[in-house]
Amino acid sequence: MRSTDPASARPRPIHTHGGGRQLILVLPRATLDALIVRALSTGGGSQGADEAAWLAHAPLTFQPIAEGLAVLPGQFRAGAVLRSDHMRTPPAAGVVVLAVVRPGHAPPAGGPAWEAWMKEHTPDFRLATSAVNPALAVIWLRTDGVLAAACRRTDWPDAAAWDEGAGPLPSLWRAFNTTSLPGAEMIRLRLHAAPMPTRGAQPGLVTQQPIAYGGAGGDADAASRTGDAWGSRYSRLAGALGAPVLKRMQDSRIAVIGLGRTGSTLVHSLARMGVSLQLFDPDLIEPHNLDGDLPPLLEGHSKAEGVQRFVRGLLRPGAQIDARALAVASPVAGPLLASCDVIVSCVDNDAARLRASVWALALHKPHLDIATGLHAHGAEADLRLLPPGTGCLVCLGGLAQTERLAAQWANAAPPPTPHDFRLQRAGSLRSWGVFSAHAGLRMLEAMYAGRIGHAIFRRLAETEDGGLAVRDATIASPLAAGCLLCGSLTGQGVRGVDEQQLARVVEALTQGGAADPASWPGSTR
Repeated sequence: MRSTDPASARPRPIHTHGGGRQLILVLPRATLDALIVRALSTGGGSQGADEAAWLAHAPLTFQPIAEGLAVLPGQFRAGAVLRSDHMRTPPAAGVVVLAVVRPGHAPPAGGPAWEAWMKEHTPDFRLATSAVNPALAVIWLRTDGVLAAACRRTDWPDAAAWDEGAGPLPSLWRAFNTTSLPGAEMIRLRLHAAPMPTRGAQPGLVTQQPIAYGGAGGDADAASRTGDAWGSRYSRLAGALGAPVLKRMQDSRIAVIGLGRTGSTLVHSLARMGVSLQLFDPDLIEPHNLDGDLPPLLEGHSKAEGVQRFVRGLLRPGAQIDARALAVASPVAGPLLASCDVIVSCVDNDAARLRASVWALALHKPHLDIATGLHAHGAEADLRLLPPGTGCLVCLGGLAQTERLAAQWANAAPPPTPHDFRLQRAGSLRSWGVFSAHAGLRMLEAMYAGRIGHAIFRRLAETEDGGLAVRDATIASPLAAGCLLCGSLTGQGVRGVDEQQLARVVEALTQGGAADPASWPGSTR
C-alpha cells in the first residue's frame, strides 16, 4: 500500500536558522583544500613583488534557501585565463573566481575596489559564461587564512530585505553574510557583511575572517550551554564528542530518506541527540515493518507520520522535525533538501539511492548512504559517506541493481508489496538494521569532528564464524574528473536537475554496470 493523500505534497513551513536574510557562499571544504594545495604547490601567491594571485574559476548558481540565498560554485578549473567550454551555462548565472594570494595584501574594500581588482587580474571573466550580464562571485583567500568574499548581481531579489534599515546599497556588490564549508567539521564562518561603501567613503575590510579549521568555525559559545536541562541531558554526548562537535550537529538539519528498519532507527537516535530532522518516505506502515522504530497503533498510516509522532516527544527544545509522505523523486524534495545540511539515504532501491546522490551533488550536501542485506553467507551492509567535492555514489562503488534501474526510475514509487511479503525479500534483521544505522551515525559524527573529509566506502560483513569484517575503499582525489554525474550536476542547484539529462545517465549506467571498489588503486579490500 502507498500513501496517495494529496495533502502530503502541500507546502508547509520549513526550518530556518535565524532571523534576517542571508547571502551564503557554499564552498565544499574538500574542494577548497584541494585548490589551496594546488595553488601552493605551483607557487601561486608566493612569487614576485605583486599580489601574484593564483586563480581558479567555476560556474555560479543561485539557490534560494530558507535563510535567504545561497551561491553554489560548480566544478573548478585552475588558470588565470577563463574558459567556458567545460561549463554548462544554463542554469548557471555567472562565474565564481577564487584567488589565492600571498600575505601582505589587503582584500578589496567596496564595490569599486572589487571592480578594479577584477579588471586587473581577470579581465576576461565574461568568457567563462554565456550570460549577457553575468553575475560574479569572488573568493579572495590569503595564504595566512584571511578570507574575503563578495558577490555582484544586477538584479538582487528582495533588495530591501538584505539591508534592513540601511536603505539601498550604493553598488551592485554585496558581501557574504556567511561562508559554509560543508565536509570535515561542517564549518560555517560568520562574516561581517556591512553594506559596501560608496566611492570616496573611508575604505575598510568589508568581509574578512581568518579560517581557523581547528577552531570549529563559530563554536566558541558551545561552552555557554551550561543550563541544567542542556547540561544534564547532553552531558555524556558532549563529553564523548566534544561540546563544539555536538553543537554543530544540533545546529544542523539532517534529511533522512527512507524510514524502514534502518532509517527509523537512525531518526530515533538523531532526535535523542538534539538534531533537527527532515524526513521522506511515501510508504504506509505494514505489519512486517513493525520491527522498525514505527508505532504499531498507526498501522496503515504513512511511515513519515508514524516516525514523526514516535520521536516528537524526544526532540530538544528548539529542534524541529518535518516529515513528508513523499518519494525523493518528488519535485518538492529538492527545495526542502536545499535547506538541510546533510542527506542520508536508507532506501531499498537504486533509483531512490541515485536520486539522493543527484540532490547531494546539485546542492553541495554531504551524502551518507546505508544499504543492508541478508545473504546465504550472512548479513552485509554498505556504508558510503561522500562529503561535497569528493564524488558521488556512481564514483564510489556504483549501483548494485543496474539491471532494474530503468524500471525503478520510470516508476517514482516502489512497487506494491506482494500479498505474501516474503516474496519481496528473503528476510531482514532488526539487530543488523540497528547496527548498520549506528555504524553510519558514527561516520557522521566523525565527519562533524573533522576526522573524515574524504569519500569512504565501508563494507561490513559477517564472517562464517559470526565475526565481523570491515573493509574500506576511498577516493584519493576530490577533483578527479570523468564522472558523468559529477561533471553535469555539481553545484547546479535545484533548477539544474534536468530530467532528460538524468534519463541519459540512467541509460548509460544500465548499459555500463557498476564499478567494483576492490579494483581501485589504494583500495584496502
